[in-house]
Amino acid sequence: MAEAVANGKLHLVAVYERRREATLVGLCQSTADIAAMDKEIAANRADIAASKALGAAFDEAKRVADKITSGKETSKDIADLPVAYQHLKTVNAEKPELGIKQVLDLIEPMLAKYKRLQSLK
Repeated sequence: MAEAVANGKLHLVAVYERRREATLVGLCQSTADIAAMDKEIAANRADIAASKALGAAFDEAKRVADKITSGKETSKDIADLPVAYQHLKTVNAEKPELGIKQVLDLIEPMLAKYKRLQSLK
């Protein structure tokens, strides 16, 4: 702009100012868009981590349940079942839309049987 003024082209100053303002507005919008995308990426990463953790909990519950139903359980497997059940129950309370209730319904009879066996000892 200083060069336009020095060369006597004052009519270009307004053009340059409009362009600068438009560029600044675009830059601010791009910065806001990037911040929103970063927030969305962070949320997606958290969802992925939660999904992996839930998948691991399902896998653990299935592993223990399979061993118990096949009669190959160890005392550690039997002790792990209430832990897996409680973890899934906590997740279900936080996010019932995930459909974990069906898995809980399958584990509950095994837990009841385990508790009955423990009471007989």
